[in-house]
Amino acid sequence: MKITLISSVIFAILEISMRRLFYIVFIPFCKEQTDLKLRHLKSEKGAFCMFKVVYFAWATAWGYYVLKDTYYLPPALGGKGDISTSFKEFPYANHVPQLKEYLLVTMGYHVGGLFTHFFGPRRNDFLEMGLHHIVSIYLFGGCYLLNVWECGAVIAFLHDIADITTNITKCGAESRFKTAPVVVFLFHMAIWFYTRIFLLP
Repeated sequence: MKITLISSVIFAILEISMRRLFYIVFIPFCKEQTDLKLRHLKSEKGAFCMFKVVYFAWATAWGYYVLKDTYYLPPALGGKGDISTSFKEFPYANHVPQLKEYLLVTMGYHVGGLFTHFFGPRRNDFLEMGLHHIVSIYLFGGCYLLNVWECGAVIAFLHDIADITTNITKCGAESRFKTAPVVVFLFHMAIWFYTRIFLLP
């Protein structure tokens, strides 16, 4: 669990520093330019979403790299296996290389996110996002402690895919662009439906 604590601190530092950088990048594209206070709030939100796009793209790429040749990643997610076989070696599974690190490091993102969420500015979705972070930590921590890493890793990977387009859409909603966010949103809804509504059950 030391890996999780270290990575949570690293992600919290990265989030703070990258949000400052993305804030500078986002300001000229913010849809609000006259009201400076509102522009600041919308640019902060856009910058945060840009950071999350980078994180989830990286996490998804790493997850696919770790899981792609396993016997439990289904073809629907780009694998060659069957999710129902993820418990076949339980409780003494021979885990693939980097699976432990993938789970603990990505769990660190959610631990760091929970910390910055509770000590950061409170928005309308404060309770919902707090619950989201807690449930995410429960997924990662629970699958790690129960030694069912395989199933937990597939579920985490499946969720990360749609989070890329979720945050691109949120970022676009705060920008002055009108057509691109709508196109991305439609693409996002297709990915969301496929991964969360169709595949997850």
